[in-house]
Amino acid sequence: MPSFDPALWRLAGRIQRQIATIPRPHLPTLDHSLWLAARRIQERRVNITHRLWSAARQRLTSQLTGTLGRLQEQLQQIIRALTDDCHIVLPSQRFLYEELVATRDEFTDFEFDLRKNTLSVTTDDIQLEGIELGRFRIQLNIPDLSKGARCYRVIALSPNRAASRDDATHPHVLDDQLCEGDGALPLRMALQSGRLGDFFVIVDRILQTYNSSSAYVSLNAWEDDANCECCGDRVPEYARYYCDACEHDTCEECATSCSHCGSSACDSCIDCCPDCDKRSCAACLTSCRVCQQRCCPDCQTDSLCEDCNEPETHDEETVHTTVPTGTAVQSDSLGETLVPA
Repeated sequence: MPSFDPALWRLAGRIQRQIATIPRPHLPTLDHSLWLAARRIQERRVNITHRLWSAARQRLTSQLTGTLGRLQEQLQQIIRALTDDCHIVLPSQRFLYEELVATRDEFTDFEFDLRKNTLSVTTDDIQLEGIELGRFRIQLNIPDLSKGARCYRVIALSPNRAASRDDATHPHVLDDQLCEGDGALPLRMALQSGRLGDFFVIVDRILQTYNSSSAYVSLNAWEDDANCECCGDRVPEYARYYCDACEHDTCEECATSCSHCGSSACDSCIDCCPDCDKRSCAACLTSCRVCQQRCCPDCQTDSLCEDCNEPETHDEETVHTTVPTGTAVQSDSLGETLVPA
């Protein structure tokens, strides 16, 4: 038997006090005018029966059937509300403590914060029709228990958002709010009766089920996504870039272009010129015919890189000829060495 947890006991007490503030459902009001209308139609129908007015009798029968049907629907709503109200009993602190212990055993990630008054569990990875949506944290805000559907949030831990809606992390989750659909009444009943384990299980099952009729966003909104070839993140169609080199899709952060020809490229398919550091695609980097180093067109002249294109410098020997002072000299021709006359 697990040891007693004082913090969990205090949490159970807080939840009990908040459940006590949840308003009881109001009984639907019976429309007495329907009952009076049914009586009047019935009296008229009886009065014309002996006159053999079959057409009028048939019309009144149809009116009476419709009126009684609406009256019956109202009575059934009142009966359901009375039945539900009888089943709602304020749970004891001990019952809530045991529910918390059972919920902790049911879910791998179970957390509560007495300072923030929150209780949360984390689902397993959720996949709907081949679309990976990741894990979700179901966070119950204890002071908001009287607010119904607004008392909890469904938070995507690694959000895979719909291509057309950044606020949709799941077909049934919009802005961290769950579209409960047919689960609205069971969820409300679970919270009012303190069945916390059932509450979290129902939310988890809704997340693992796709119902197109009650979805905020169609699951087709996720099928247009693709993975970035560089970083692996999912990229919606409107934010997708194309690499001309590898012919794959990429995200905006991994997309770039060649500084020379302007072709689109991803980070994996682009290089930098070793001389000027400009981004260059493989087609714009050519090899130097001397050293074979690949560089961009701006850094080559006559197929030579900057290093190989520098002119060679040689030390010139200077010959000094001493000519006696006063001695006339002459040259045989232009450019030849001067000799004494």
